[in-house]
Amino acid sequence: MKKIVFLLFSFVAFSFGLMSQTKYYKEFGKSRIIDQAEYDQIVDVLIHKNRSKPNVNVHLMIVNESMRNDSLVLTYKRQLVMNGGITIDLSGKEQVYGMVGKKFPKFTLKDLDGNSCCSDSLLNAPIVINFWFNGCRPCKREMPVLNQIKKEYKDKVRFVSITFNTAGEAGRVLEDNPFDFYHLVEGKALVDQIGITAYPKTIIIDRNGVVRQVMDCVESVVNENGDVVLGKGDEIRKEIEKIL
Repeated sequence: MKKIVFLLFSFVAFSFGLMSQTKYYKEFGKSRIIDQAEYDQIVDVLIHKNRSKPNVNVHLMIVNESMRNDSLVLTYKRQLVMNGGITIDLSGKEQVYGMVGKKFPKFTLKDLDGNSCCSDSLLNAPIVINFWFNGCRPCKREMPVLNQIKKEYKDKVRFVSITFNTAGEAGRVLEDNPFDFYHLVEGKALVDQIGITAYPKTIIIDRNGVVRQVMDCVESVVNENGDVVLGKGDEIRKEIEKIL
């Protein structure tokens, strides 16, 4: 009888331990771990988006659980569910996310004025690098948010943009889309080397030249009117604070 009671107590204690663990989330194939509040925000945005597209919905599915210190990390995939039950995975592995914890590769590129810029002159201080190209609508959409972040951290962090476009192509876009970063162009070889296949990408690098985070476009939020709008980039600020 004592053994049964002990086993029952142990089971209850174990179950309570699981329930009391802090939960974090990570999208399959990506590197950034988010808390419950950020995950709930993503779910809220998808709920509002799905209402406007009843025939094509995007859902999140937990595909793995792992322990990290005393916390539980849940890995999820974004899945597109269409009429007829057809399901397509939207989350996949992209080589660039594997750079977290590694040194950013050395490079030499030209800026908009044709001046040569070597990575040695940049990667010795905290730096934010944004990758974009001239036909990318999400890239242009987030530029005002990135400008505001630079305004807040300009004395503490370097802000650089890299595109595979030429100076002329990039310059024409920047005339209508002010982007207050230091712009480097013709970076296709670097883009291919680090494995970027979807845009935009923002890479956070510490003062030792080590990649600390790789992020996608600024996250959307639901405003007070129930509309899905672009957020203020608070997720980027969180990562910047970690390298200061």
